[in-house]
Amino acid sequence: MGSGAAKEAGKRSREAGPEAVGVDDVGLQGHVLEAAKAGNQECQDMFFEKLNQFAASGNADGLERLMSKWKGCTHTHGAREATCVAAQNAQAECLKVLLNQGVRPYIGRNDPLVNPLIHAVEMKSWECIELLVPRALKYNFSTRLLQEGMLEFVLAGDVDMMVNLLQVHKIPGGLDIRKR
Repeated sequence: MGSGAAKEAGKRSREAGPEAVGVDDVGLQGHVLEAAKAGNQECQDMFFEKLNQFAASGNADGLERLMSKWKGCTHTHGAREATCVAAQNAQAECLKVLLNQGVRPYIGRNDPLVNPLIHAVEMKSWECIELLVPRALKYNFSTRLLQEGMLEFVLAGDVDMMVNLLQVHKIPGGLDIRKR
């Protein structure tokens, strides 16, 4: 057991409130950002909740500003989840910001918590899919997802879209629809 000095200091810090610390332009208190960077799980959760809000609502500017306050966030599970949130909501601009900032989602996994391609294909968000194609073609799982996503264009006879996907984006053929 300690002397209680640390407990008292924490209490004084909490009593200071947002007006003492100030809420910045991304809607988080300054001490929350610093604590998140230092590894405080509760503050990291608050940070990633805000990141997900921006990704879901299409606030690419807010997303970029928030990420600039903690450069190391791009290498975390929370940032990978934000790519999924952007794809689930067909927010291609937000997905682009996340990828440009250096977030590397696990495109090759059959895991909807970390693979935004799963959500982009489900949502038929071709703007999001196009952003993920260069990464996706490195993995068999994701290549199959893309091929399955193209099936509706084949069945609809949308030759222009098929040419675009096959020639421009280099999505390989080979989907065997007889297996369905």
